[in-house]
Amino acid sequence: MHYNLTSKTAAVMLDTDPATGGRGNIYYVDNDGDKHWTQAELPEEMVQQAFAACKSVMADREINQGYAIRRTILFDNACGFVLGENPKAPAPFVTWQFNEQDGHRDYFWGHYHTDSRQAEADLSKRAVEYQRQYRVRLVRDTGLPPRQPTIAQQMKQAQKQVEANRDNHTHKKDAPDRGDR
Repeated sequence: MHYNLTSKTAAVMLDTDPATGGRGNIYYVDNDGDKHWTQAELPEEMVQQAFAACKSVMADREINQGYAIRRTILFDNACGFVLGENPKAPAPFVTWQFNEQDGHRDYFWGHYHTDSRQAEADLSKRAVEYQRQYRVRLVRDTGLPPRQPTIAQQMKQAQKQVEANRDNHTHKKDAPDRGDR
């Protein structure tokens, strides 16, 4: 599955199996690291559901100058502010003001930061000052999405759940209460 952020379109990707020259859309990797392709006929309904899921997941994702937009504050005059993040940049956080017209945003007046808390504070300050100055109403504030836990954190959490379930399911005999004998 491939989703193009620019055109906002999805496609089922096909490739050629180098060993057979046949087309395939599903593969597995064996112990030697070789890919083995097969062609799977996907029902059109399933393909459309997958495309819809991609569009839903990617709906509010946007990239500007290499920065992924993490938070958007939009006012009723089609203006607002965003917080962007690019871990590879010297200043990995930025806040921009923007104007929105016909679904397209023009970003300007960037404030660049090395600390996420400073960037968040700057975003809030700019939005509050803009709202006070222009007397506009807030239409949307996407907030900061929660960061995904690392794989190591997920594994620790899973282990804790397994241990908790194990403790709850120890085998106990159901015996009638015999009082104080």
